[in-house]
Amino acid sequence: MAAVVSRYLVVNPESNYLYALQECGVALIGPAPRELFPHIDIEDVRAASRRDLIDHWLPKLTDPDAFIQAGYDGNHLRAYAVLTMCRILHRAAHDGIVSKRVASTWVKQTYGEPWRSLVQQAESWRHGKAMTGDQEVKDFIAFTAREVGIADS
Repeated sequence: MAAVVSRYLVVNPESNYLYALQECGVALIGPAPRELFPHIDIEDVRAASRRDLIDHWLPKLTDPDAFIQAGYDGNHLRAYAVLTMCRILHRAAHDGIVSKRVASTWVKQTYGEPWRSLVQQAESWRHGKAMTGDQEVKDFIAFTAREVGIADS
């Protein structure tokens, strides 16, 4: 018996995960993911990415504690933010699923400086290693928003 997934999920941030299942998922038992979930168009995934950018990332631009979260290293949060922006930028321009490494390489080649250095730093970040300060990461978030067509960022 096939499960039914509502259209609500398709236009929410979960669409990124459902799209990944659709494109790359492998069934261990039972039907393939493409048979269980409704088709998800890349435009729905792009819309979900923009919504995530608006709801989760843009508020950080005015939050002095944007990268302070209990139980997390601020350096880790900043590196994660940079690599997430790379995926959002890549997804805006390309179909399909790519790794953070592929997306970050594309951003470095496509946009160059000043983002190349920031992205390289995020790629090479490891626990215990320092990552650039908040403002440069916030600037990259704002740049990403502008690039994907979100005004006033």
